[in-house]
Amino acid sequence: MVVKGWVTAVTLGFGVLVAIVVVIAYLRLYTRQRQDGTVEQARDSRPRSGPDRRSDPNDPPDQADQ
Repeated sequence: MVVKGWVTAVTLGFGVLVAIVVVIAYLRLYTRQRQDGTVEQARDSRPRSGPDRRSDPNDPPDQADQ
């Protein structure tokens, strides 16, 4: 059975259209998450020097502690 050329063209066109829609949706989600992150940092009054780390009693002592 041979597939007609127009069927192949429609299938490829549909695949390209779906891929473009997915990329646009991903980019909108990505930019929205970045904007939300900058708003959260602007609201926070304390400067962020790094991730907060709670000390674990099972951690080995640092070189500065010795």
